[in-house]
Amino acid sequence: MKILIVDDNRQTVEEVASVFKKMGYKVVKAYSSREGIEKAKREQPNIILLDSTLPEVDGYHTFRIIRDAPETSHIPIILAIGTDVITDEQMGEIYELTEGIDGYVRKPLSGERLKAKIEEVLRKK
Repeated sequence: MKILIVDDNRQTVEEVASVFKKMGYKVVKAYSSREGIEKAKREQPNIILLDSTLPEVDGYHTFRIIRDAPETSHIPIILAIGTDVITDEQMGEIYELTEGIDGYVRKPLSGERLKAKIEEVLRKK
C-alpha cells in the first residue's frame, strides 16, 4: 500500500509519514502542489493525503488538477483541513470546490483517525 502525503509543513509530513511507515505503508512525500501532482502521476499511490492550505496552488485546486488528469483520476484523495473552526458557509464552499473528494480529515492529524479514514475510503473504492 502506497500513500502520497502532500503538505508544505515538513514537520507534519514527517510525523504522518512515521505513523504510516509503522503501519507498513510505503510513503511518498511532497511539499508543494506541483511536486504532489508530479509524484501522483509518477508514483501512482493507492491514496493521497492532501493539505488544503498549500501555498501557490491551494489543496482545493490541486485536488481538481489531480482528479481531472486521466492518469491520476482514479486515485482516492483525502483532504486535510487545517482549522477546527469552519463556518457552515465555509464548509459549503469547500464542498463546492472539492466535489468528488473521497474524504476529509481535520488537522491536527492523529494516526488512528487517519488510519480509520483511509481504511474507510479504500473500502468504498
